[in-house]
Amino acid sequence: MKKGSRNTIVFVISLILLLAITSLSVSAAPADTVKIKVTTVQLDNQQMGKGIALFKQLVDERLAGKVELLTYTGGQLYSNAEELEAIKNGDIEMCFAVGSTMTTLDPTMSIFKLPYLFPNADVAYAIMDGEIGQNILANIHKQGINVLGAFSSGSVIISNSSHPIQMPADFSGLKLRASGKMESAIIDALGGVSTVIPSEETYTGLQQKVVDGLATPSTVFAVRKYHEVNKFVTNAGLLYWPVGFILANDAFWNDLPEDVRTDLSAIITEVLATMRADDAKEVQEMLTYVESEGCEIHTVTPEEAEAWKEATKGLYDEYADSIGADLIETVEKAVADFGE
Repeated sequence: MKKGSRNTIVFVISLILLLAITSLSVSAAPADTVKIKVTTVQLDNQQMGKGIALFKQLVDERLAGKVELLTYTGGQLYSNAEELEAIKNGDIEMCFAVGSTMTTLDPTMSIFKLPYLFPNADVAYAIMDGEIGQNILANIHKQGINVLGAFSSGSVIISNSSHPIQMPADFSGLKLRASGKMESAIIDALGGVSTVIPSEETYTGLQQKVVDGLATPSTVFAVRKYHEVNKFVTNAGLLYWPVGFILANDAFWNDLPEDVRTDLSAIITEVLATMRADDAKEVQEMLTYVESEGCEIHTVTPEEAEAWKEATKGLYDEYADSIGADLIETVEKAVADFGE
């Protein structure tokens, strides 16, 4: 046999063996990995950034080969409102969303921001997780977004660079940054002048005295280093509920293999429990830290809170049409029942 023929035969046999091995490898390979893009506008060291990191850690540990999380924090892909549109359109599969932005989808969501509606986060969770909350969230679901859970972002911190804030009169003349429509209305009702500017521009705005201060969740205040430029800090409790949400595109969620969806649901439940527990203990830790950095801390007393409630009570009537007077009354009654 000629040398060229032998080489040809060897080549053909090698090719056949390679194809056979490749065929076996393909048939033995696992099903296609589910890729999930998860976003948040918050930074890695903020509450939602940490939540996404925990989510990824647990998914990598328990669903390796089945699910791959692609995480984007710090608003890398979208702003608040853009993020919600991306979820609706299926451009991303999941996000950790700021609660104030949800009112752009449904004005009824403003109910969770009404001033001093909830005495504490536990009552707020009970309403949100219960039948009333699920009925409200159904309006979001109709738009193709699945709300997988909610978490509190601590208490509301009112800070400024001018003077202590204890009573509504102390707001007079202060220009304060707010994160949404209801938050702005609350500041205005208390006597301040509200403005809404992007979070990434807020620190510079404080430095340059474009704004005197801001209202922000306690989980955000120190991480964004606002204590460096605002030395008068008031812990206003649940002046409004600074709530956040884990969202998923509904079509994507429903199309997941059942076992993957079940495992992801269990992981999300664990992430939410951790975020809620961490939030409850971090408020005082944050206040202690910023006090050590030179901030003057004041926590609103029950008597002062009554004055704040009186100043803002008109918002319940002002928002009755957009939220629904019956719904406000239903939630108020449910909250009252927790105190019985």
